[in-house]
Amino acid sequence: MNFHADYVPGPGTVLIWLSYDDNLDLFKLLISLTPAAMKPLRWSMEDRKRYASHFGEAMSEFGAGKSAEELDDLKVPLTLPVEDAAAVRDFLSKTIGTTAFARQPSSFTEPLLRAHGALSAALRAA
Repeated sequence: MNFHADYVPGPGTVLIWLSYDDNLDLFKLLISLTPAAMKPLRWSMEDRKRYASHFGEAMSEFGAGKSAEELDDLKVPLTLPVEDAAAVRDFLSKTIGTTAFARQPSSFTEPLLRAHGALSAALRAA
């Protein structure tokens, strides 16, 4: 898909832009969730797979054939259904609010904070 600065997502969807690395960190976090971690979220394995696939597919599409240096500067556009964006944003809100999160190194926390901010802004604009 060809994204440009004035691209407007369709009804019921939101557009967010994340760096390739932030996208990768969020993808890894989502796929690492255990059934026990998903239970309070009321997510099924299918939900987790769907949410993670948004981020994984975008990385594959926009990162293919690029060097490590190019990936450092790459911004990945993601068009998500509003419901999925809200579910991931709510998950990040709960994660960010934990004591365990606060003890993590900034290399772990900063990408998730940026993803949370991008999702929140996109949902406000929807």
